[in-house]
Amino acid sequence: MFPLLTDLAFTRRCNIILRCERRMVRDKLSEGYTRYVLIIPSILCLLLASGCRTDKIHESIEGLPDLPPPIAQTLDPQTLATKAPLVNLPILQPFDDPARCPPCGSKVVTQLQVNYLYTRCGSYRDILSPPASSVEFRGDQINLKRYRLKELNGQRFSDIQVCISSQGPWNALLTESRACSGTCALSHELVISAFNNLIKFEWIGEVEDHPTDVQVLSCRRVSRHRTPCGMSGQCCTTPGECYGQCTQNCVCSVPW
Repeated sequence: MFPLLTDLAFTRRCNIILRCERRMVRDKLSEGYTRYVLIIPSILCLLLASGCRTDKIHESIEGLPDLPPPIAQTLDPQTLATKAPLVNLPILQPFDDPARCPPCGSKVVTQLQVNYLYTRCGSYRDILSPPASSVEFRGDQINLKRYRLKELNGQRFSDIQVCISSQGPWNALLTESRACSGTCALSHELVISAFNNLIKFEWIGEVEDHPTDVQVLSCRRVSRHRTPCGMSGQCCTTPGECYGQCTQNCVCSVPW
């Protein structure tokens, strides 16, 4: 992922030295002492390799471009990641008359792929040594850009921070809910998974009131549940219309 982080030629030289050392030791020493003497060249090679890799990591970080100021302004100083969106839900008064609520409560879950600019910064170990199973960190899956960050808001870091930034595409879940009581308002929750972080958006109203900086690329229905608001209400003609996971014809048109 990072260029020149391991010196394969250096490692090969260490292996050759070790093989030569083993042969010399076995020729001159009895078998009882061989295992102890072999520790010395092994430790020397490990120490030399560690120092070589540390220098190359430092050189690679120094060679990165600085994080552009417009992106740096979007970072949270505490997390060094894109600031979580502000949740500014309006205060709604509950209806006094339940009859004013819809005849059915509902919850619909949809899986999306979205574009959303997200940046995360941290130490080299935290940012560029992710779990091997994390597909989101693979540069061939997303348009990944790397930067360095030396200071933020006038505060200089003791160690240069490494930043990764991308528009995605990211996986996301959109949940649309309407309750049978209280305000009975239609609400939406959008959760985006980016660089192993979860970014949550919430809003009251129609899907058209979505966050403007999120672009939907694809849509797939996951599940839906509809319940009657009252003892005698009826929401569906068949049980399959009201409950369950989507198993066929799940591809849907993008909500925005």
